[in-house]
Amino acid sequence: MPMRRLQAVGVLLVFILSVHFAQAKGRKPADSGRASEVETLVLYVLDTPTGDLDVDLLEAFLDLENKEVPKPLRERFLAKKQEITALDKIAQGNKKPPLRRIGAAEKPLCEIEDSSEMKIGLLKSMGYFEIDEFEEAQLMGKTNCTECELQSEFTLLVLAVPAKKKGKPLLKRLLLHRRDPIAVVLELLREGKTNQGTNFFGLGGFPKCR
Repeated sequence: MPMRRLQAVGVLLVFILSVHFAQAKGRKPADSGRASEVETLVLYVLDTPTGDLDVDLLEAFLDLENKEVPKPLRERFLAKKQEITALDKIAQGNKKPPLRRIGAAEKPLCEIEDSSEMKIGLLKSMGYFEIDEFEEAQLMGKTNCTECELQSEFTLLVLAVPAKKKGKPLLKRLLLHRRDPIAVVLELLREGKTNQGTNFFGLGGFPKCR
């Protein structure tokens, strides 16, 4: 790790400890230098491969509120946060049974997140790819999941993006992370391999909701 990075990490660790000590004493940490510390933390996470991130600094990054992050870095911050959340969801999902929501009531509705073309581009650079509504319907059928359950159990993102022409309704955009186990289902569907029988499209091939 470069010397500049080591110095930044050292400063941030001191800052995180100072926050913990202040909270333990029932006081808020001083605001002096907070903005520069936040910017340094965000840049460290954005510029470091996810697998190489310091765990304590990563937790501090995830705890940041959007309004704390400098505006020029905010879109990248939100996209990186989404990538980390997706990777964690995939890791946690690997520990779940093949039928993740068997016996549970369906989750019909989840919130649609307001987004932008810039953020979608950033997400695509972080492992997401775009799907259309027909492909989403196919995934729902193969996994026995509602749209909301594809969001909560898997990595589907449902985003609302402003239309290019003013006055037009928001556009619905759908993204899925390439490391999601159900992404391979979509790849096979795109290749026209829909008759895989029980070897793949049966219970043992990939996780489902029920």
